[in-house]
Amino acid sequence: MARRIALALHGAGSDGDFVLRCFRAGDLAVDEVVAIEHRDAETRTLLTIITRQVEAARARGDEVTFLAGVSLGAHAVATWTARAGAHTEISGLLLVMPAWTGSPTFVAAATAAAASDVLSLGSAAIIERLKGESPRDWVVDAVASSWPRYGDPVLAASLLTASRSPGPTSAELASIRVPSAIVCLDDDALHPRAVAEHWHSVIPASALESLPRDLGGRRPDVLGQAAIRALARLSESQ
Repeated sequence: MARRIALALHGAGSDGDFVLRCFRAGDLAVDEVVAIEHRDAETRTLLTIITRQVEAARARGDEVTFLAGVSLGAHAVATWTARAGAHTEISGLLLVMPAWTGSPTFVAAATAAAASDVLSLGSAAIIERLKGESPRDWVVDAVASSWPRYGDPVLAASLLTASRSPGPTSAELASIRVPSAIVCLDDDALHPRAVAEHWHSVIPASALESLPRDLGGRRPDVLGQAAIRALARLSESQ
């Protein structure tokens, strides 16, 4: 019997551990969540990685039930699915905190500025400052966990590449025929709610879940759980 798996892609400056905490196998009713680790946030590279992972899973006889992505990972997952068209057998997309549509926007400029700060100040100093400004913040905790694993030169390069990478176009989003859950935060300058709302407006079979910026001490798995709720609403409406 084929195993049901989900492939999960993290964003720039993040890591596989974060998406494994966001998307848990039990919540998704799959046998395994496979985190796709990467250090190069260039769109073409990520699309190639996704293709290889999907093909490898199928070669093992596994069923890729979900593709999940956070931030730039959501961009890559949505773009891959749009371009795969009728050739994909994915049952659902979990798109968490998209940052822009099409050409990079002001959000990308902030990402580029972060890359510059990493090189000039060092990630350790930035993390210390963020902890002082926002203690017990789950995003800061995620940054503090993932950034040191890169090393400053690689981290800065990853952030800069991400800032130059286009997201899926509106036309690509409109071509997606896979049920899609979109999750956003109410107040996150780097992942604007307006972007998630636009994705929801153009992806035909999609549902949007919004969460408060402050998760109140809850773990990142609430993001994955919100995506599952969105898919459940889609299923009920069909």
